[in-house]
Order: sequence, then structure tokens, then C-alpha cells
Amino acid sequence: MNTDKTFGIIGADLRQIEAGKILKKHGYNILFYRFEEPEENLKKTILNSDYIILPLILTKDNAYLIKENISKLNFKDKLIFCNTKNNINFSEFRTKNYYTEEFIMQNALVTAEGAIKIAQEKSQKSINNSEILVTGYGRIGKILCKLLKNFGANITVFTKEEQDILWAKINQYKIINVKEIKEYTRFNLIFNTVPEIILDSSNLNLIKDLDLIVDLASNPGGVDKEFCAKSGINIVHALGIPGKIFPKTAGEIVANTILKLISEENL
Repeated sequence: MNTDKTFGIIGADLRQIEAGKILKKHGYNILFYRFEEPEENLKKTILNSDYIILPLILTKDNAYLIKENISKLNFKDKLIFCNTKNNINFSEFRTKNYYTEEFIMQNALVTAEGAIKIAQEKSQKSINNSEILVTGYGRIGKILCKLLKNFGANITVFTKEEQDILWAKINQYKIINVKEIKEYTRFNLIFNTVPEIILDSSNLNLIKDLDLIVDLASNPGGVDKEFCAKSGINIVHALGIPGKIFPKTAGEIVANTILKLISEENL
């Protein structure tokens, strides 16, 4: 497809660079702005673009930069593709949330696969026949359990939601609550997806044979990291897995989602 439209991609991390390559193959012009560049470059990128793509997740510094500059930047007549959960007010501009359910599910699959890759690299124990605790049974938790089961792991799930408890039982996983962790004292691996501290010193102190914790939850995570550091517990707080571990796939997901929105909604 040939087009005279230009995408201005703000942030230009590895995922966005890959997304830009795909959009370019579809005939779009691509401009990148990296946050370390002068502010004048940001203004030029926006001025010369028809569409703007913001990062899926903004760090505190980048979010601050965007917020501080929002009144100075001319987004008039631009369509901004962004994740509305970034909590940046673009109400006076045209926006399109590319954080769709299809996007979320694809991202969850890549995140779960990346979490397993981290475990394979950082743990000294095979996943096969390991005792694994997965805290949280949302999108990522469900996919993670399924993939781990395919590796032959023995899976225990912690979740509070009644519907998720039913689904976990249907899939024949063990179910526990936080208090019951004290009764299941042997886990080799823990994958956390809950963004609140549920694994504190009182729980972690009782778990034997623990080789690794992979915390996938947004800050502050779900694990007492200070206790882990003092106790020598191996923990990886793995944020932004798709863009860091599988940037090519993550970029494809971003680009294909945006292309689909443009096509379906004639944007």
C-alpha cells in the first residue's frame, strides 16, 4: 500500500523500532523521536507527522516529560495512538487506544513465554517436575500455567477471584490462599502476577527449596524484595518483557493492531 501519511513514533525503544519497520513496509513514512534527544526534535517529529504513537508504558521520567510538554506541543489534526492507562490527559486531542483486548491477550502470551525463558536462564532447576506457585490467575497467569503444564510442572495457583478459582480447578491445578502457603512449604519456582505485596517475609521464610522468584507485576510488585535480598532469595523483577526479550514479536503486535484499527475504522 502506498500512502503519504507519516507516523511519528515517540520513545523509539526496540519494540517501537520494529513496529516502525512494519509500518514502513505498508507504505507509511516513519519518524522516530528518542527521549534523550532535544525537545526541539520532539516538536519537529509531531509537526511533520499525521499519526503519533506513544509508548505502551511510560516510565515516570518519560511520563513527566510528556506531561510537562503537553501544553507546548501542537497535536492539532494529529491522531494519537496511545495506552489510555498511562493516565495522560489528551482529552482535547484525537486519540485512539491501541490497548485492545486482542492486543492485551497477545502481549500476555509473549509475557508468559518470556517469564519462562527467564526461569530457564536464571534457575538451576528444570521446570519439568518442579513444584511451581503462580500467584494471580488473570490473563498472564492462565497462559503461564498452561505453558508450564506443557513442560511437566506441578502447578499450584493462588487467586482470590471465585471465577478464576473455578477455572483453575477445571484445569486441575492445586488452589491455595496466602495463609495456606504455610501448609505448602516446598516450591522450587514462584511466578507472581499480582501488583501488591502478597509474598512477605512471613510467607517466604517458610518456603523450602525455593530456587527463583519471577515477579511480573508492575511496581511495587508482589514480593518483599528487601527480605529476599537479606535472605539470599533469587528474584527477578521482570517488567516490560515483550519489548525487552521479544522486541520483534512485540513490534509486530503493536504495528498489526494499529494497522487493523486504521483499516476497520477508516482512520
